[in-house]
Amino acid sequence: MRDADDRIRNVPTDRSPDDETLGPAGEGVTETHLHPTYEAMALRNDLARQLEETLAGARAWARADDTDEARAIADALAVIHERLGETLEPG
Repeated sequence: MRDADDRIRNVPTDRSPDDETLGPAGEGVTETHLHPTYEAMALRNDLARQLEETLAGARAWARADDTDEARAIADALAVIHERLGETLEPG
């Protein structure tokens, strides 16, 4: 463990001019011009995956419950899932 500690202490503290916008802990990465696009895409993809799982559960419940209300809820979730669409890929 001592070797690892020595290596950490011996890391050079000087940074190249390209690193001016980045903090030592990685701050500044979120300030790139691509970040908002990819963040929104990632959030939409997460929502689509969660909704897909919820829809599968709602359909199973609707089959088991066999009521108009359960079918209506499953159908409403299916409409929202269709509107949201499949997960997106960058590009």
